[in-house]
Formats: sequence, C-alpha cells, structure tokens
Amino acid sequence: MTTAHQLMPAGGAASSSGGWPVWGGLHAHFVSLNKFEAQVDQPGQTPFVLHMKFEHWGWKITRFELPQPARRA
Repeated sequence: MTTAHQLMPAGGAASSSGGWPVWGGLHAHFVSLNKFEAQVDQPGQTPFVLHMKFEHWGWKITRFELPQPARRA
C-alpha cells in the first residue's frame, strides 16, 4: 500500500471518500496463498501492476509493469 501511495502525484485531486485521487483507482488482491498483486489505474495509460510473493517471512517484489500510453482501437 505504501508503494501504491507513493505513485500518486502530490498535487492530485483527493476524493471525498478516502483521500485517493479521483483520476485513478487501486485494486489489490491475493492471486494465491503466497502471491499478491496490486494495480493502480490511470486514465489514458495502462495500469501500474506490482506482483509480490511471500517467502522467508517477508514480501518480495517479483515483477512490476510500468504504465504505458493506452493503445487506441
């Protein structure tokens, strides 16, 4: 959650429901018992996705996907 919060721009408009900027959303879920995925949506771009795995009593980042300009159909 700290990593996702750091991705948010400092000047972003905060929503009234919880402080997250209106321009995007955060989705986080367990993929399996020891794997977790967090995604930050951004308009006009692909989402930032963070993949983590729990091993040796700690979370390890295994992969992340940086935002790219969204393709137009």
